[in-house]
Amino acid sequence: MLIISSRQNQKIKEIRKLINKSKKERIFLLEGTKIIKEALDLDYEFIYLVISSDYIEKNKAMISLLEKKGLSFIPVTSDVLSYLSKLETQPGILGLIREKKYHEDINRGNIFLLIDELQDPGNLGTIFRIAQGFSVDTIYLSKNSVSPFNPKVIRASMGAVLRIKFFDEIDTRKKIQEFRDSGIKIYGTDPHKGKNLNEIKFDFPLVLIVGNESRGISDEIKKFTHENIRIPIEKKLDSLNVAVATGIILYEIKNKLIRRNDEQTGYY
Repeated sequence: MLIISSRQNQKIKEIRKLINKSKKERIFLLEGTKIIKEALDLDYEFIYLVISSDYIEKNKAMISLLEKKGLSFIPVTSDVLSYLSKLETQPGILGLIREKKYHEDINRGNIFLLIDELQDPGNLGTIFRIAQGFSVDTIYLSKNSVSPFNPKVIRASMGAVLRIKFFDEIDTRKKIQEFRDSGIKIYGTDPHKGKNLNEIKFDFPLVLIVGNESRGISDEIKKFTHENIRIPIEKKLDSLNVAVATGIILYEIKNKLIRRNDEQTGYY
């Protein structure tokens, strides 16, 4: 087995270039055994798998799994893998995978999430994880939002970014109008002038719009919503973190959806 030991190796240069252009190339950088296994289970297409010689020696079961699936990998020294890794401590294995091409259908589904100009990758990753937990059908990301291909988003999402359908670089106003034309109820968020979350009944299907960490959603967008939501909190606390607020609202929405479905099936 030829182990690459030079950072100047042409293949290593090519991989590093792809990693640094992950948004443009629309690829995910995955680091660590767990998320690599998830991508395998989800049948993602691997462009490259790079594994350190130390990892190969200590993780025979993983190497055997890759061989059974017919996946080749590039063996490198720990130094070379550290050169490619975006982590302070490289995990011994990393992979590059292509995004999945999703078919959009806003007429199928109950809960859609539109994210407008969110900037923090940790927040976006957490929101992806929350969205999966509360049955969001599709996530839409505006043109000025942080990229879902950002490695920090992938890590914060704990792999959820690989499991939930999303569309990025969205024209927010155009998409909102498309939802309205389809008769889908649109809910915005307004921590100061919105309606108390506990008083909102929620009609399905629906879109929840969340916005920028500091500004929230713009006044212009609020003009196109049917209702805006406020989470009741202590007056001394000005606002909640956007990911926390999204989780609270989606929890309430999911509960309302469960109750509606139970009523329709006669469980009530």
